[in-house]
Amino acid sequence: MKNEKILNFFYEDEKFYNKEIDKGKLIIISIIVFTIVINLNKFYKTQKLEEHVTERKSVLNCIEQNKETSNIKQTTSKLSSILNLMDASELKSVEMKNKKLKFKGETNDFEKIKNYLDIVKEIENTKEANIDFINNNENIYEFEISSF
Repeated sequence: MKNEKILNFFYEDEKFYNKEIDKGKLIIISIIVFTIVINLNKFYKTQKLEEHVTERKSVLNCIEQNKETSNIKQTTSKLSSILNLMDASELKSVEMKNKKLKFKGETNDFEKIKNYLDIVKEIENTKEANIDFINNNENIYEFEISSF
């Protein structure tokens, strides 16, 4: 009994099922469906590639930030070694502006200045800091050490 109902449902509209489909239209429909499937596949692959590129960029950004942090730590430790060499009377001011550290000081001990220069030269090789001599009056050397 169930099978009869199913058959009646399929053959209810005989005109539709007996109608012939034009082969040209069938080919055009097949081409359109094929084109849509190919374009969807390309879109999916492009989207996956973009996601992969985004992931790679974020990994590279993390690596760059780690390198930058490492450079900042090295520069800071070298600048702090200069501070350790200084007497309290030598250091006149310390400024911090826009992530730049600036020491100003004066001394009459040229050997200490040479030590400061050696340390700053190490830092200058990494392009992170420099030292400027502002004045040389009566054996008092004014200097300014800046980090970048």
